[in-house]
Amino acid sequence: MAPKPDAKGKGKGKKGKKKTNKPAWMSDGLWELSQNLPKLSEFYSGDIKDTKLKEGQAPPPNITRTQAGMFIWQLVFPSNKAGKQKRDECVKFGIVETSVKILASGKAPDMTPALGILVALTADNPQQRGVMMDAKPAPLPNLLSALGDESASLRAAACALLRVVSREPDTRPRLWRLMRADWDWSPLVACLDLTEMSQLGGRSACYDAAATLEAMCCAPEQDIANGACAALMAANGPAHMVKSAGGLGLSLAQGGAGDGTGIEVPNIDLLDDETREQVVARARHVAGLDGVLKSLVKLCAGPEGPLPDLEALAAEGAPPPDDGKKKKKKGKKGKKPKMEPGTLEAQTYASAVLRLSSLAEEQRSALVEAGALRYLLPLLDAKNSAARWNARQTLINLSLAPELLPKLQLYKVPDYVHQANVPSSHFERPLAPPAFTTTAVLQHQDSLGRKKDGVAGVVAKAKQMLKAK
Repeated sequence: MAPKPDAKGKGKGKKGKKKTNKPAWMSDGLWELSQNLPKLSEFYSGDIKDTKLKEGQAPPPNITRTQAGMFIWQLVFPSNKAGKQKRDECVKFGIVETSVKILASGKAPDMTPALGILVALTADNPQQRGVMMDAKPAPLPNLLSALGDESASLRAAACALLRVVSREPDTRPRLWRLMRADWDWSPLVACLDLTEMSQLGGRSACYDAAATLEAMCCAPEQDIANGACAALMAANGPAHMVKSAGGLGLSLAQGGAGDGTGIEVPNIDLLDDETREQVVARARHVAGLDGVLKSLVKLCAGPEGPLPDLEALAAEGAPPPDDGKKKKKKGKKGKKPKMEPGTLEAQTYASAVLRLSSLAEEQRSALVEAGALRYLLPLLDAKNSAARWNARQTLINLSLAPELLPKLQLYKVPDYVHQANVPSSHFERPLAPPAFTTTAVLQHQDSLGRKKDGVAGVVAKAKQMLKAK
Protein backbone atom coordinates (compact mmCIF):
# COMPACT_ATOMS: atom_id res chain seq x y z
CA MET A 1 0.00 0.00 0.00
CA ALA A 2 1.40 3.39 -0.97
CA PRO A 3 2.30 5.75 1.89
CA LYS A 4 -0.21 8.48 2.57
CA PRO A 5 0.89 12.02 1.91
CA ASP A 6 1.47 14.25 4.90
CA ALA A 7 -0.49 17.37 5.77
CA LYS A 8 1.45 19.46 3.25
CA GLY A 9 0.54 17.08 0.44
CA LYS A 10 4.03 15.63 0.11
CA GLY A 11 4.96 11.95 0.45
CA LYS A 12 8.05 10.47 1.95
CA GLY A 13 9.85 10.57 -1.37
CA LYS A 14 11.81 13.42 -2.88
CA LYS A 15 10.43 16.87 -2.30
CA GLY A 16 9.38 18.50 -5.53
CA LYS A 17 10.36 22.11 -6.14
CA LYS A 18 7.66 24.53 -7.17
CA LYS A 19 8.33 25.78 -10.67
CA THR A 20 8.37 29.53 -11.22
CA ASN A 21 8.96 31.75 -14.22
CA LYS A 22 11.67 33.73 -12.45
CA PRO A 23 14.59 34.48 -14.79
CA ALA A 24 18.01 33.33 -13.66
CA TRP A 25 19.40 36.87 -13.52
CA MET A 26 16.62 38.26 -11.29
CA SER A 27 16.95 38.22 -7.52
CA ASP A 28 14.22 36.82 -5.30
CA GLY A 29 13.36 40.25 -3.92
CA LEU A 30 13.00 41.80 -7.35
CA TRP A 31 10.91 38.83 -8.53
CA GLU A 32 8.51 39.21 -5.59
CA LEU A 33 8.23 42.92 -6.28
CA SER A 34 7.53 42.34 -9.98
CA GLN A 35 4.51 40.20 -9.02
CA ASN A 36 3.23 42.61 -6.33
CA LEU A 37 0.79 44.89 -8.16
CA PRO A 38 -0.07 47.13 -5.15
CA LYS A 39 3.59 47.92 -4.51
CA LEU A 40 4.30 48.39 -8.21
CA SER A 41 1.47 50.91 -8.43
CA GLU A 42 3.21 52.97 -5.73
CA PHE A 43 6.46 53.14 -7.69
CA TYR A 44 4.45 53.82 -10.85
CA SER A 45 2.57 56.77 -9.37
CA GLY A 46 5.51 58.07 -7.33
CA ASP A 47 3.61 57.82 -4.01
CA ILE A 48 5.80 55.24 -2.26
CA LYS A 49 4.58 54.18 1.18
CA ASP A 50 6.53 52.52 3.96
CA THR A 51 6.29 48.74 3.92
CA LYS A 52 5.81 46.83 7.16
CA LEU A 53 8.52 44.21 7.29
CA LYS A 54 8.65 41.03 9.29
CA GLU A 55 11.63 40.05 11.37
CA GLY A 56 14.56 39.24 9.14
CA GLN A 57 12.74 40.35 5.99
CA ALA A 58 14.72 42.50 3.59
CA PRO A 59 13.14 45.70 2.28
CA PRO A 60 11.91 45.64 -1.33
CA PRO A 61 14.38 46.89 -3.94
CA ASN A 62 14.08 50.42 -5.23
CA ILE A 63 13.06 50.62 -8.89
CA THR A 64 12.33 53.45 -11.30
CA ARG A 65 8.98 54.43 -12.75
CA THR A 66 9.97 52.95 -16.10
CA GLN A 67 10.78 49.59 -14.50
CA ALA A 68 7.52 49.62 -12.55
CA GLY A 69 5.61 50.36 -15.76
CA MET A 70 7.30 47.49 -17.58
CA PHE A 71 6.46 45.07 -14.75
CA ILE A 72 2.81 46.20 -14.69
CA TRP A 73 2.65 45.89 -18.48
CA GLN A 74 3.84 42.29 -18.24
CA LEU A 75 1.18 41.49 -15.64
CA VAL A 76 -1.81 42.97 -17.49
CA PHE A 77 -0.86 42.06 -21.07
CA PRO A 78 -1.74 38.31 -21.13
CA SER A 79 -5.28 37.43 -22.21
CA ASN A 80 -5.56 34.52 -19.77
CA LYS A 81 -7.43 34.39 -16.46
CA ALA A 82 -4.48 35.69 -14.44
CA GLY A 83 -4.09 38.68 -16.75
CA LYS A 84 -7.80 39.52 -16.47
CA GLN A 85 -7.55 39.40 -12.69
CA LYS A 86 -4.60 41.81 -12.73
CA ARG A 87 -6.47 44.16 -15.05
CA ASP A 88 -9.41 44.23 -12.65
CA GLU A 89 -7.04 45.01 -9.78
CA CYS A 90 -5.59 47.95 -11.73
CA VAL A 91 -8.96 49.68 -11.53
CA LYS A 92 -8.66 49.92 -7.74
CA PHE A 93 -5.21 51.51 -7.92
CA GLY A 94 -6.09 54.08 -10.61
CA ILE A 95 -3.52 52.82 -13.09
CA VAL A 96 -5.39 54.35 -16.05
CA GLU A 97 -5.38 57.85 -14.55
CA THR A 98 -1.71 57.54 -13.63
CA SER A 99 -0.82 56.39 -17.15
CA VAL A 100 -2.59 59.40 -18.67
CA LYS A 101 -0.58 61.74 -16.43
CA ILE A 102 2.64 60.02 -17.48
CA LEU A 103 1.78 60.67 -21.14
CA ALA A 104 1.79 64.39 -20.41
CA SER A 105 5.33 64.21 -18.98
CA GLY A 106 6.88 63.79 -22.42
CA LYS A 107 9.49 61.27 -21.21
CA ALA A 108 9.77 58.51 -23.81
CA PRO A 109 11.06 55.75 -21.46
CA ASP A 110 8.05 56.27 -19.16
CA MET A 111 5.53 56.81 -21.96
CA THR A 112 6.22 53.50 -23.73
CA PRO A 113 5.01 51.21 -20.89
CA ALA A 114 2.22 53.68 -20.07
CA LEU A 115 0.81 53.37 -23.59
CA GLY A 116 1.13 49.58 -23.46
CA ILE A 117 -0.75 49.48 -20.15
CA LEU A 118 -3.53 51.65 -21.58
CA VAL A 119 -3.87 49.30 -24.56
CA ALA A 120 -4.23 46.28 -22.27
CA LEU A 121 -6.71 47.98 -19.90
CA THR A 122 -8.95 49.70 -22.47
CA ALA A 123 -9.06 47.30 -25.44
CA ASP A 124 -11.92 45.18 -24.06
CA ASN A 125 -13.22 47.46 -21.31
CA PRO A 126 -15.49 50.32 -22.48
CA GLN A 127 -15.73 51.70 -18.95
CA GLN A 128 -11.96 52.08 -18.58
CA ARG A 129 -11.81 53.48 -22.10
CA GLY A 130 -14.22 56.19 -21.03
CA VAL A 131 -12.13 56.87 -17.92
CA MET A 132 -9.07 57.32 -20.12
CA MET A 133 -10.82 59.69 -22.53
CA ASP A 134 -12.25 61.83 -19.70
CA ALA A 135 -9.00 62.01 -17.71
CA LYS A 136 -7.04 65.24 -17.36
CA PRO A 137 -4.87 66.24 -19.11
CA ALA A 138 -6.48 65.01 -22.33
CA PRO A 139 -4.62 61.91 -23.56
CA LEU A 140 -5.27 62.17 -27.31
CA PRO A 141 -3.02 65.20 -28.04
CA ASN A 142 -0.13 63.54 -26.22
CA LEU A 143 -0.89 60.27 -28.02
CA LEU A 144 -0.69 61.91 -31.44
CA SER A 145 2.49 63.79 -30.54
CA ALA A 146 4.17 60.49 -29.58
CA LEU A 147 3.91 59.37 -33.22
CA GLY A 148 6.59 61.89 -34.16
CA ASP A 149 9.14 60.66 -31.61
CA GLU A 150 12.39 59.07 -32.81
CA SER A 151 11.90 55.99 -30.60
CA ALA A 152 10.48 53.10 -32.64
CA SER A 153 9.23 51.37 -29.47
CA LEU A 154 7.29 54.46 -28.39
CA ARG A 155 5.76 54.85 -31.84
CA ALA A 156 4.75 51.18 -31.84
CA ALA A 157 2.98 51.55 -28.49
CA ALA A 158 1.29 54.77 -29.67
CA CYS A 159 0.04 53.06 -32.85
CA ALA A 160 -1.37 50.20 -30.78
CA LEU A 161 -3.43 52.58 -28.61
CA LEU A 162 -4.46 54.59 -31.66
CA ARG A 163 -5.77 51.38 -33.23
CA VAL A 164 -7.93 50.72 -30.15
CA VAL A 165 -9.32 54.26 -30.09
CA SER A 166 -10.00 54.43 -33.84
CA ARG A 167 -11.87 51.11 -34.07
CA GLU A 168 -14.33 51.72 -31.23
CA PRO A 169 -17.51 53.66 -32.06
CA ASP A 170 -17.52 55.45 -28.70
CA THR A 171 -14.06 56.99 -29.16
CA ARG A 172 -13.63 57.33 -32.94
CA PRO A 173 -15.65 60.58 -33.27
CA ARG A 174 -13.63 62.21 -30.49
CA LEU A 175 -10.41 61.17 -32.19
CA TRP A 176 -11.61 62.52 -35.52
CA ARG A 177 -12.45 65.92 -34.04
CA LEU A 178 -8.80 66.22 -33.11
CA MET A 179 -7.32 64.72 -36.29
CA ARG A 180 -9.41 66.79 -38.71
CA ALA A 181 -7.94 70.02 -37.31
CA ASP A 182 -4.44 71.20 -38.17
CA TRP A 183 -2.84 67.89 -37.17
CA ASP A 184 -0.30 66.55 -39.68
CA TRP A 185 -0.96 62.95 -40.77
CA SER A 186 2.63 62.44 -41.96
CA PRO A 187 3.91 60.89 -38.67
CA LEU A 188 1.13 58.29 -38.74
CA VAL A 189 1.72 57.48 -42.41
CA ALA A 190 5.49 57.28 -41.81
CA CYS A 191 4.91 54.43 -39.34
CA LEU A 192 4.18 52.23 -42.36
CA ASP A 193 7.92 52.34 -43.15
CA LEU A 194 9.05 50.83 -39.82
CA THR A 195 8.93 47.19 -40.94
CA GLU A 196 12.74 47.03 -41.09
CA MET A 197 12.90 47.63 -37.30
CA SER A 198 11.01 44.49 -36.36
CA GLN A 199 13.01 43.85 -33.17
CA LEU A 200 12.12 47.33 -31.88
CA GLY A 201 8.40 46.97 -32.54
CA GLY A 202 8.52 48.46 -36.03
CA ARG A 203 6.51 45.69 -37.65
CA SER A 204 3.78 45.98 -35.00
CA ALA A 205 3.75 49.74 -35.54
CA CYS A 206 3.25 49.21 -39.28
CA TYR A 207 0.34 46.80 -38.76
CA ASP A 208 -1.36 48.99 -36.15
CA ALA A 209 -0.90 52.12 -38.26
CA ALA A 210 -2.47 50.35 -41.24
CA ALA A 211 -5.36 49.17 -39.05
CA THR A 212 -5.88 52.75 -37.83
CA LEU A 213 -5.95 54.13 -41.37
CA GLU A 214 -8.39 51.42 -42.39
CA ALA A 215 -10.68 52.16 -39.43
CA MET A 216 -10.74 55.88 -40.19
CA CYS A 217 -11.05 55.65 -43.99
CA CYS A 218 -13.72 52.90 -43.80
CA ALA A 219 -15.63 54.35 -40.87
CA PRO A 220 -19.43 54.04 -40.94
CA GLU A 221 -19.63 57.80 -40.35
CA GLN A 222 -19.49 59.28 -43.84
CA ASP A 223 -17.86 62.56 -42.81
CA ILE A 224 -15.05 60.72 -41.01
CA ALA A 225 -14.42 58.37 -43.96
CA ASN A 226 -14.32 61.16 -46.56
CA GLY A 227 -12.15 63.42 -44.43
CA ALA A 228 -9.73 60.63 -43.53
CA CYS A 229 -9.29 59.62 -47.18
CA ALA A 230 -8.59 63.23 -48.17
CA ALA A 231 -6.07 63.63 -45.34
CA LEU A 232 -4.37 60.36 -46.29
CA MET A 233 -3.92 61.54 -49.88
CA ALA A 234 -2.59 64.89 -48.71
CA ALA A 235 0.03 63.11 -46.59
CA ASN A 236 1.29 61.15 -49.65
CA GLY A 237 -0.10 57.94 -48.19
CA PRO A 238 -0.11 55.86 -51.41
CA ALA A 239 3.69 56.04 -51.71
CA HIS A 240 4.15 54.67 -48.20
CA MET A 241 1.51 51.99 -48.71
CA VAL A 242 3.16 50.83 -51.94
CA LYS A 243 6.51 50.70 -50.16
CA SER A 244 5.13 48.53 -47.36
CA ALA A 245 3.48 46.26 -49.94
CA GLY A 246 6.79 45.61 -51.70
CA GLY A 247 7.14 42.26 -49.98
CA LEU A 248 3.98 41.03 -51.72
CA GLY A 249 5.72 41.03 -55.10
CA LEU A 250 3.39 43.65 -56.59
CA SER A 251 4.47 46.14 -59.21
CA LEU A 252 3.29 49.52 -60.26
CA ALA A 253 1.86 48.19 -63.52
CA GLN A 254 0.03 45.31 -61.85
CA GLY A 255 -1.71 47.25 -59.14
CA GLY A 256 -2.31 50.51 -61.00
CA ALA A 257 -1.28 52.36 -57.85
CA GLY A 258 -1.99 56.05 -57.92
CA ASP A 259 -4.59 55.89 -60.69
CA GLY A 260 -7.20 58.56 -60.19
CA THR A 261 -5.50 60.02 -57.12
CA GLY A 262 -3.34 62.62 -58.83
CA ILE A 263 -0.30 61.40 -56.85
CA GLU A 264 2.81 60.02 -58.49
CA VAL A 265 3.72 56.73 -56.81
CA PRO A 266 7.32 55.59 -57.34
CA ASN A 267 8.25 52.10 -58.48
CA ILE A 268 8.43 49.38 -55.83
CA ASP A 269 11.84 48.22 -57.05
CA LEU A 270 13.27 51.70 -56.61
CA LEU A 271 11.71 51.93 -53.16
CA ASP A 272 13.29 48.61 -52.18
CA ASP A 273 16.69 49.87 -53.33
CA GLU A 274 16.20 53.08 -51.39
CA THR A 275 15.29 51.19 -48.22
CA ARG A 276 18.29 48.91 -48.65
CA GLU A 277 20.60 51.90 -49.06
CA GLN A 278 19.23 53.43 -45.86
CA VAL A 279 19.86 50.20 -43.95
CA VAL A 280 23.35 49.82 -45.43
CA ALA A 281 24.17 53.43 -44.58
CA ARG A 282 23.31 52.83 -40.93
CA ALA A 283 25.28 49.58 -40.98
CA ARG A 284 28.31 51.39 -42.41
CA HIS A 285 28.11 53.95 -39.63
CA VAL A 286 27.99 51.27 -36.93
CA ALA A 287 30.72 49.14 -38.50
CA GLY A 288 32.98 52.16 -38.88
CA LEU A 289 33.23 52.67 -35.12
CA ASP A 290 36.45 51.45 -33.51
CA GLY A 291 36.27 47.90 -32.20
CA VAL A 292 32.54 47.50 -32.77
CA LEU A 293 32.74 44.56 -35.18
CA LYS A 294 35.03 42.52 -32.91
CA SER A 295 32.78 43.20 -29.92
CA LEU A 296 29.66 42.20 -31.84
CA VAL A 297 31.33 39.04 -33.13
CA LYS A 298 32.36 37.99 -29.62
CA LEU A 299 28.80 38.48 -28.38
CA CYS A 300 27.74 35.68 -30.74
CA ALA A 301 29.82 33.13 -28.82
CA GLY A 302 27.94 30.22 -27.30
CA PRO A 303 28.74 28.27 -24.13
CA GLU A 304 31.18 26.02 -26.02
CA GLY A 305 33.11 28.97 -27.44
CA PRO A 306 34.14 29.71 -31.04
CA LEU A 307 35.87 27.42 -33.51
CA PRO A 308 39.69 27.19 -33.51
CA ASP A 309 41.58 29.81 -35.50
CA LEU A 310 42.35 27.68 -38.57
CA GLU A 311 44.01 30.56 -40.41
CA ALA A 312 46.63 30.97 -37.69
CA LEU A 313 47.22 27.21 -37.59
CA ALA A 314 47.61 27.11 -41.37
CA ALA A 315 50.11 29.98 -41.26
CA GLU A 316 52.18 28.15 -38.63
CA GLY A 317 52.05 24.91 -40.61
CA ALA A 318 50.34 23.01 -37.80
CA PRO A 319 47.88 20.24 -38.69
CA PRO A 320 44.20 21.17 -38.43
CA PRO A 321 42.35 19.93 -35.33
CA ASP A 322 40.19 16.84 -35.48
CA ASP A 323 36.69 17.42 -36.75
CA GLY A 324 35.21 15.18 -34.07
CA LYS A 325 34.02 12.45 -36.47
CA LYS A 326 35.90 9.63 -34.74
CA LYS A 327 34.01 6.76 -33.23
CA LYS A 328 32.53 7.75 -29.92
CA LYS A 329 33.14 5.59 -26.90
CA LYS A 330 30.11 4.09 -25.27
CA GLY A 331 29.25 5.60 -21.96
CA LYS A 332 27.45 8.48 -20.36
CA LYS A 333 27.12 11.57 -22.47
CA GLY A 334 28.76 14.65 -21.08
CA LYS A 335 26.52 17.52 -20.12
CA LYS A 336 26.60 20.49 -22.42
CA PRO A 337 27.69 23.73 -20.76
CA LYS A 338 24.80 25.97 -19.81
CA MET A 339 24.34 29.39 -21.32
CA GLU A 340 24.87 32.34 -19.02
CA PRO A 341 21.93 34.70 -18.45
CA GLY A 342 21.60 37.16 -21.30
CA THR A 343 23.61 35.09 -23.79
CA LEU A 344 20.54 34.21 -25.85
CA GLU A 345 19.54 37.86 -26.26
CA ALA A 346 23.12 38.89 -27.00
CA GLN A 347 23.40 36.30 -29.77
CA THR A 348 20.10 37.42 -31.30
CA TYR A 349 20.79 41.14 -31.43
CA ALA A 350 24.52 40.94 -32.20
CA SER A 351 23.99 38.51 -35.08
CA ALA A 352 21.24 40.78 -36.43
CA VAL A 353 23.63 43.76 -36.54
CA LEU A 354 26.27 41.60 -38.25
CA ARG A 355 23.69 40.53 -40.82
CA LEU A 356 22.91 44.15 -41.66
CA SER A 357 26.61 45.04 -41.75
CA SER A 358 27.28 42.22 -44.21
CA LEU A 359 24.97 43.93 -46.71
CA ALA A 360 27.73 46.51 -47.27
CA GLU A 361 30.27 44.99 -49.66
CA GLU A 362 33.21 46.91 -48.19
CA GLN A 363 32.50 45.52 -44.70
CA ARG A 364 32.58 41.81 -45.61
CA SER A 365 36.36 41.45 -45.44
CA ALA A 366 36.39 43.32 -42.13
CA LEU A 367 33.80 40.91 -40.74
CA VAL A 368 35.93 37.90 -41.66
CA GLU A 369 39.03 39.52 -40.17
CA ALA A 370 37.08 40.08 -36.95
CA GLY A 371 36.48 36.32 -36.72
CA ALA A 372 32.89 36.16 -37.92
CA LEU A 373 33.33 32.68 -39.42
CA ARG A 374 34.59 31.19 -36.16
CA TYR A 375 31.69 32.58 -34.12
CA LEU A 376 28.80 32.35 -36.60
CA LEU A 377 29.31 28.79 -37.81
CA PRO A 378 28.31 27.22 -34.44
CA LEU A 379 25.09 29.27 -34.55
CA LEU A 380 23.91 27.27 -37.59
CA ASP A 381 23.11 24.44 -35.16
CA ALA A 382 21.75 26.66 -32.37
CA LYS A 383 18.23 26.27 -31.02
CA ASN A 384 17.71 30.03 -31.17
CA SER A 385 15.92 30.41 -34.51
CA ALA A 386 16.58 34.16 -34.80
CA ALA A 387 20.33 33.80 -34.25
CA ARG A 388 20.44 30.79 -36.56
CA TRP A 389 18.72 32.71 -39.36
CA ASN A 390 20.94 35.78 -38.88
CA ALA A 391 24.09 33.63 -38.99
CA ARG A 392 22.98 31.85 -42.16
CA GLN A 393 22.14 35.10 -43.95
CA THR A 394 25.43 36.68 -42.88
CA LEU A 395 27.42 33.74 -44.23
CA ILE A 396 25.50 33.87 -47.50
CA ASN A 397 26.30 37.57 -47.84
CA LEU A 398 29.98 36.86 -47.14
CA SER A 399 30.00 34.15 -49.81
CA LEU A 400 29.13 36.76 -52.44
CA ALA A 401 32.72 38.04 -52.22
CA PRO A 402 34.92 35.70 -54.35
CA GLU A 403 38.08 36.56 -52.41
CA LEU A 404 36.52 35.15 -49.22
CA LEU A 405 35.66 31.78 -50.74
CA PRO A 406 38.94 30.04 -49.71
CA LYS A 407 38.34 31.02 -46.08
CA LEU A 408 34.79 29.69 -46.24
CA GLN A 409 36.11 26.39 -47.53
CA LEU A 410 38.85 26.35 -44.88
CA TYR A 411 36.24 26.50 -42.11
CA LYS A 412 34.06 23.96 -43.98
CA VAL A 413 31.08 26.24 -44.37
CA PRO A 414 28.15 24.11 -45.67
CA ASP A 415 27.84 23.81 -49.44
CA TYR A 416 24.37 25.32 -49.50
CA VAL A 417 25.91 28.61 -48.40
CA HIS A 418 28.65 29.10 -50.99
CA GLN A 419 27.91 26.26 -53.52
CA ALA A 420 31.65 25.91 -54.17
CA ASN A 421 31.52 22.12 -54.47
CA VAL A 422 28.59 22.07 -56.89
CA PRO A 423 29.73 21.67 -60.53
CA SER A 424 28.64 24.30 -63.01
CA SER A 425 26.90 21.63 -65.11
CA HIS A 426 24.40 21.27 -62.28
CA PHE A 427 22.96 24.69 -63.15
CA GLU A 428 23.03 24.17 -66.97
CA ARG A 429 19.97 22.81 -68.73
CA PRO A 430 20.44 20.77 -71.96
CA LEU A 431 19.62 22.80 -75.05
CA ALA A 432 18.80 19.82 -77.32
CA PRO A 433 16.29 17.05 -76.53
CA PRO A 434 17.68 13.53 -76.01
CA ALA A 435 18.46 11.49 -79.14
CA PHE A 436 15.67 9.37 -80.64
CA THR A 437 16.14 5.61 -80.14
CA THR A 438 14.21 2.63 -81.43
CA THR A 439 14.40 0.80 -78.12
CA ALA A 440 12.09 3.33 -76.57
CA VAL A 441 9.54 2.72 -79.34
CA LEU A 442 9.82 -1.04 -78.96
CA GLN A 443 9.32 -0.84 -75.24
CA HIS A 444 6.35 1.43 -75.78
CA GLN A 445 4.82 -0.96 -78.33
CA ASP A 446 5.44 -3.90 -76.02
CA SER A 447 3.57 -2.14 -73.23
CA LEU A 448 0.70 -1.37 -75.60
CA GLY A 449 0.57 -5.06 -76.62
CA ARG A 450 0.37 -6.14 -73.00
CA LYS A 451 -2.48 -3.77 -72.41
CA LYS A 452 -4.30 -4.96 -75.55
CA ASP A 453 -3.89 -8.74 -75.01
CA GLY A 454 -4.47 -8.66 -71.31
CA VAL A 455 -3.18 -11.15 -68.76
CA ALA A 456 -4.27 -14.20 -70.79
CA GLY A 457 -2.26 -13.08 -73.83
CA VAL A 458 0.87 -12.54 -71.77
CA VAL A 459 0.56 -16.04 -70.22
CA ALA A 460 0.08 -17.63 -73.67
CA LYS A 461 3.19 -15.92 -75.04
CA ALA A 462 5.19 -17.10 -72.03
CA LYS A 463 4.09 -20.75 -72.66
CA GLN A 464 5.12 -20.51 -76.31
CA MET A 465 8.56 -19.25 -75.34
CA LEU A 466 8.99 -22.17 -72.90
CA LYS A 467 7.98 -24.74 -75.55
CA ALA A 468 10.40 -23.24 -78.04
CA LYS A 469 13.25 -23.71 -75.55
